[in-house]
Amino acid sequence: MRGVYFLLGIFLFSGCVPEPEFPELTTPVNTSETILFVLNEGIWTYNNATVDAIYPELNCKRSPDIYSYVNQEPLGDVANSSLIIKDTAWIVMNGSKLIYKILLPEFRKIGTLALPSDANPREIISISVSKACIVSLTNQVLYAFNPITMELLSESGTAENYMESGCLVGDEIWVSCGNYAGNNKNNKLAVFDAATLSLKQYILLPVENPGKMRYYKDKIYILCRGNYSDVPSALAVVNPDNHTLDTMIALNSSAYDFDQKKDSLFILSDKKIFKYTINSKELDFNYMDFSSNTEILYSILADSGSNRFFISGYNPSTLDGKLWCYSDHILSCISETGLFPGTLFLYKK
Repeated sequence: MRGVYFLLGIFLFSGCVPEPEFPELTTPVNTSETILFVLNEGIWTYNNATVDAIYPELNCKRSPDIYSYVNQEPLGDVANSSLIIKDTAWIVMNGSKLIYKILLPEFRKIGTLALPSDANPREIISISVSKACIVSLTNQVLYAFNPITMELLSESGTAENYMESGCLVGDEIWVSCGNYAGNNKNNKLAVFDAATLSLKQYILLPVENPGKMRYYKDKIYILCRGNYSDVPSALAVVNPDNHTLDTMIALNSSAYDFDQKKDSLFILSDKKIFKYTINSKELDFNYMDFSSNTEILYSILADSGSNRFFISGYNPSTLDGKLWCYSDHILSCISETGLFPGTLFLYKK
């Protein structure tokens, strides 16, 4: 969650956020071949995170708060990210310090992992069938757990604060160590041994606040978000074979999220989507323009199996979310979402 808007949400909604409800399901969860699940982060400490099921083939018809309907309990505090393997999802609840194991497509909870009280989970990195790691933001710990049994493993790693994202490359885990808020600054990548979780090395980046990462064609791409004010974002390209920085690509503005599709990266700023073509190293700052929209863009998913893009945003006045589905630059459908629509993921039968 972006720190500045995170705090804005708390200010705007202090004392007036309703308790989560268990709504009736407006569309059965198994009526469409493709379901887009939207993790709505909600507002920190209000336990009002939700999950929407949206059906692109049904003109973006929406089943709101699907988790609460199916499981008859609120989702919890700040739905931060997910890991999807076939018919199973693991949902990271940042504020609740929980990991949920979810059966898809009905979104039924089949397991829970409670993390220590000082944990601040952000993302899961799959290592093997019986091992995954959880990046924790503020307590310097990389946790290991068994995704089958949902139990913590004995080994853990330690690195600098503000670990946020990561990826597995060969026998190494790469983790971004960024900023969270205010004067907390960091500009490092931490490299761990995947078997022991021992810290092997730090790699310095020229731009602070590294966040989301993608491994593609022997390179690691890291979105360095700057400091949201006078230091603009940049895209770092790292060679994991020799642990060196290949290049930094200036983005000339703040950027918050990106996704990879074939040989292109699609990078999200407040009002635009940039396209970086990996082979030609060309950067198109005007690939998609949302300047006329009220909403601030928040998350992007490029569907690898089609020409579709799913883009979420939120209204800075109300914090209500919206989702757009595009196919070849043509708007297909629009749906409302919950507060702060963050992680997007597709389920295909």
